[in-house]
Amino acid sequence: MVLAPLFSPDGKHVAATVKQENRWGVAVDGRAWSETFDMVWEPVFSPEGDVVLAKVERDGRYRLVANDRLWKPTFELLWDPVVSPDGKHVLVRGVVDEKYFRQVVSLGEIMG
Repeated sequence: MVLAPLFSPDGKHVAATVKQENRWGVAVDGRAWSETFDMVWEPVFSPEGDVVLAKVERDGRYRLVANDRLWKPTFELLWDPVVSPDGKHVLVRGVVDEKYFRQVVSLGEIMG
């Protein structure tokens, strides 16, 4: 199954949430990411379209993935990522240890 595609701001790339054999993932430009999850939310492009981020769930914990790279922190709850207009930062909002977490993180840190 392929959910509604999302085009990058420059129109050069397309991403979609995909499901195969009860596992969810992300496909960008027709290529599926190697990681699969229990659930994936709609991907988000950076302004230049070179980075795709998604909120994912695995084993009851939530994480961010950027270009098929898992960001290390896990969350009890996580909202969709918001990329800054310059594409250098991401607003991360979630719940960690039953406390609300809100932080602006560099995209480089998330990409590892």
